[in-house]
Amino acid sequence: MKSLLHWLNDRERALPLAAALLLLLAGQWFGGCATKAPGNSNWTVTVVDADSGAALPNVWVQLDNTLLHSGITNAAGQITFNNAGGAAHDVHLFANGYRWHSRFLADPANLTFALHKLVPTASFLTFSGTATNVAATASTLQLKLTAAGRTYSAAAVVNPLTGAFTAAMPLSGIAPGTAVNGTLAILELAAAVNLDLYAVDLYTLPAAAYTTQNAPALAPIPTNFAFAAAVPAPTALASLTSLAAPTGIAVASARLSAPDGTDLWQRLAAPFAGAIAAYTPDPAILNYTLSAGDLLGRWQRSSSFPVGSAKAVATMVAGLPSVTAGQIGSPISVTPAVPVAGIQTSALMQRVEILATYLGVPLTPLWTLEAPGNVVGYTLPTPPVVAVPLLSPGAACQLRATTTLTVGSERESITSPAVAYTY
Repeated sequence: MKSLLHWLNDRERALPLAAALLLLLAGQWFGGCATKAPGNSNWTVTVVDADSGAALPNVWVQLDNTLLHSGITNAAGQITFNNAGGAAHDVHLFANGYRWHSRFLADPANLTFALHKLVPTASFLTFSGTATNVAATASTLQLKLTAAGRTYSAAAVVNPLTGAFTAAMPLSGIAPGTAVNGTLAILELAAAVNLDLYAVDLYTLPAAAYTTQNAPALAPIPTNFAFAAAVPAPTALASLTSLAAPTGIAVASARLSAPDGTDLWQRLAAPFAGAIAAYTPDPAILNYTLSAGDLLGRWQRSSSFPVGSAKAVATMVAGLPSVTAGQIGSPISVTPAVPVAGIQTSALMQRVEILATYLGVPLTPLWTLEAPGNVVGYTLPTPPVVAVPLLSPGAACQLRATTTLTVGSERESITSPAVAYTY
């Protein structure tokens, strides 16, 4: 347990004692220096690029808000802190060109961090050609490129009379001019009268090398192929009896996906219930994933869906997360989403993002704070002198909070609106 002095410690200002006591009674506050248990356990932190998965060297890593255990990652993106003790630590990472990242009460068994670039690297592949034997009701093609263990996707409107299409595929984390070796699969989606899109057929091209471009529609790759002359019979995949969102959230879309991420069925309007039938690339698949979301992208729900089953998908959240506007400096207080009765706080993960205008782009995430359980407050560490400053005291920013619940194969996340904050 941290002392009250540690909770109130701040690089510039301290929260008044009375307010701090009220917040401590309401939940948990973390930051500063974690209490260490006896022992000589070593902590090895691994840092990778979130887009490419490549190891990140020269990342400043420190345990807690102290230099006692601190340093930079090696060529393998790792750093080991010897005799760090057996209790939880706060882990803070600072890398030039990347979002800052802090994980409070980090799990010693999970010390791999994926950092996101402040300005993401991206390139494009544009596929253009003609699909033969397109179903009369077909309206969309879903293209998926699998390369080096990663998947990239794009959608294209197909002309049902001529089969002509053009699809621009973004490749996050891949620089323009890169040769990408992969397999391209193209799924044919047909439209139903109730606005459903359902899979009709799948065509997979032989593995090939593609050179990425710095903009869509540059050097289109000729892509001509033929679906089966006879439309494969659809498979009764499941039945969705109901889909419930948290109070204040309206469901805007739902989709059913195969284990490899291929969307076999989509619905873009209510009611979100009924039988789901579509072509499936593998009749042996036993479980599918139902995903749903709202129009603003604030709420996401996923659920395992055994083939042939009837299932009601209920929300696991009884309330939304919130952040008080007008907060200044550190600590930062939040109100996490409340799980429904029966779900333990151990299923919760909290994330708070500090956003600001960066290189002219508003609402750019600059610092991510995350913590397990019902954490309501975060004390920011002092950034090291080796870090290129992203924020300066008094900078106008915004805050938003996300609560994620994971119970077995069920997952739900919900995000608060962004509110004003002064660093």
